[in-house]
Amino acid sequence: MLTSVFPLAYLWFEINPDIMVILFCLLSLISIFIEFMRRFSRLFSKVFNYFFISILRKNESEGDLTGATWLFLGFAITAFIFEREIAIAALLFLTIGDSIAALVGISYPKIKLGHKTLSGTLAGTFACILVASLSSQTLMPLIIIIGAISAMSIELLPLRINDNITIPIFSGYIMKLAGTFL
Repeated sequence: MLTSVFPLAYLWFEINPDIMVILFCLLSLISIFIEFMRRFSRLFSKVFNYFFISILRKNESEGDLTGATWLFLGFAITAFIFEREIAIAALLFLTIGDSIAALVGISYPKIKLGHKTLSGTLAGTFACILVASLSSQTLMPLIIIIGAISAMSIELLPLRINDNITIPIFSGYIMKLAGTFL
């Protein structure tokens, strides 16, 4: 949820979209470099694990890309593809909605849907709607609702692609598409 500072900074400081794309690309490159060093430098791997092993998922500690790397890649692609308002909403769906869905789903696991829960999905959807409604001055409420539902729907699916990529890109496209019809 702390990574919400990036889309919120984009919103509050009205940062030029090109600057945001460059920033997110730089953060992605730094993350990829860290991933490379983690794999090919024993010393770096030891230091990295000392600080971060407690917050890594099992697959990440075994060598998969970390969620942070996927997150910055998702940020960069989303900021590049979509206009500012849609990008901000889609990124907030990822940072807030996905986090709330996970927290509620783990704490109150009502009605399992594969590895996810209906309680988490509903909480994430409401969080998406709330945060996008509070942050957007131009997106129609119906577009926000459609985007929130699409974000949490794609989060539910057991896709092989990390949801830090799929959530903002899919929900951004759905909101853009909805905007052309409304």
